[in-house]
Amino acid sequence: MGTGMRGFEALAAALVAEGVDTVFGEIAGGVDRLSAILHSKHKIRYVKVRHEEVAIGMADGYACATGKIGVAIVGSGPGLSNCGAAMLAAQMNKSRVLVITGGHSPGSDRHGNMLTDQPPFLRATIGSIQDCRTSATLSEDVALAFRHLRLGRGPIALHFFGSIASSEMPADWQYTPRGLSTVEITPTVPAAADIQDVVSRIQKCERPIILAGRGAHLAGAKPALLELADRIGALLTTTLLARDLFAESPFSLGVSGGFAYEQCQLIMRDCDLLIAFGASLSSHTLVYFNIHTQTEIIQIDSDPAALEDRLQMARAVNADAKEMAQALLLSAPRVSRPDWRGPAMARRIKSVNRFHNRDLTERPGKANPRLVVDACDRLLPKERIISTDIGQFLGVPASYMRVLSPGDIVFPWQLGRVGCGLPVALGAAIGRPDRLVVTFLGDGGMMAAMHALDTVKAEGVPLLIVVMDNMGFESERWIFKKFGDDTWTADYDTPDLARVAAAFGIEGYRVTSSAEMEELLRSRDFRNRTALIHVVVDTLTHPTEMELSKGRIVPTHPNVPSHMSIEP
Repeated sequence: MGTGMRGFEALAAALVAEGVDTVFGEIAGGVDRLSAILHSKHKIRYVKVRHEEVAIGMADGYACATGKIGVAIVGSGPGLSNCGAAMLAAQMNKSRVLVITGGHSPGSDRHGNMLTDQPPFLRATIGSIQDCRTSATLSEDVALAFRHLRLGRGPIALHFFGSIASSEMPADWQYTPRGLSTVEITPTVPAAADIQDVVSRIQKCERPIILAGRGAHLAGAKPALLELADRIGALLTTTLLARDLFAESPFSLGVSGGFAYEQCQLIMRDCDLLIAFGASLSSHTLVYFNIHTQTEIIQIDSDPAALEDRLQMARAVNADAKEMAQALLLSAPRVSRPDWRGPAMARRIKSVNRFHNRDLTERPGKANPRLVVDACDRLLPKERIISTDIGQFLGVPASYMRVLSPGDIVFPWQLGRVGCGLPVALGAAIGRPDRLVVTFLGDGGMMAAMHALDTVKAEGVPLLIVVMDNMGFESERWIFKKFGDDTWTADYDTPDLARVAAAFGIEGYRVTSSAEMEELLRSRDFRNRTALIHVVVDTLTHPTEMELSKGRIVPTHPNVPSHMSIEP
């Protein structure tokens, strides 16, 4: 005999047993009753959206900001087809996102305009699929999906067939979370040969730098890396996603690569040994290899697939960042390098002007984005999470907005998709109400995600949306101007977004100068508010930060003396 419990009720019970307390979604056929019972019976926070792609983006931002599994529920067919870009972005970022979607079991009646061949689409976007095969295997199927996520294998879709959703469960059905075995969660220990080789290279070099990525932060390697840098006479730097990890050290150069302060880049050019811990060494981090042209690079990562993903290393070590740092502490002799890591270098780093060789002029009615972001950095609460959308503008907040911890950074940039920023930021805000989430969007990204403002209003979480409006697509506009092309296809008119925000029931402000921005931030406490600031920025401000991060040669701005220019 059966239990009287239907498949959708069993899946809801399994999610609760796995500790899920928040889901994002839009109701549709195949998952509508699942959504209803999660909200009404289990009192799980169900965040309603107007478009399925927003649900995936919010789950992604929630997972990134909290370290938990982000769960999105979307319908089959057209509902799922709306999610392609967001699922692909989650797959590229290896996000801990579970997408539960309706589906049709093999051999079922597939007539109708809402029925599609979903598996190929899912494999091409989210990458991994776990079918809910039968009522009898539902418990195992759900457990396998959560196991996949906890092993860090990226997002996965749980294909919940309609025939199972409505079927009666077996009398003995129950769900028990399986977790992981101790073997699967043991950090990768470095091999003796790798330790010996790295120690040898440290002894031979003269100007070493330790670079930490997000993986080093997540592995808890910071204390060991600080001690190691002191032991071997190394300076410190990070990837963008690990920024401010070593902020307290007088020998920290901040972010490495294209988003680095120019005067710190000059120091990095002298490095002859770069030891990277838990860093993917992207083109932005290495400025398309224009900085470390004569540098030996050692890459240490627990993920074998990340090693030498972009270029060959002097040594690639498959090991946990913390384990390797501790092993080197035990094996590397203490080295004194007073000219590289000494009082003079500490003074040089302390004297760095982060706006060196950056144009800070401002025309009437057009705010300088650097001055706007500088005001945000100084005046907004330090306890904040920073997020951005995609566009030329992002180089400015990425370069100058500081955080208390790398865990306070949520940058959904893997796919490079305009419009991804607001849903991801909102998901982060829902997951971390203890922080003010500050998200920087371009006018294009804001217009692409306008419907998400309805969910922003409904949830009412602390969220500050700063729209940097240059009335078009600045990256393309910059290229057009460089080659003398007409910019019409890159130019757009932007509505008054403060009034648009008010129409959604959200506080809206419009500023046209950095002075107005500073006055607004001084007069309002945004920690417990939901608000949008429409900043009209100057389209003529040279996009140095983003162009340098792409490895491009950027000529000196006319308002900056030519002797201050630098070519990567």
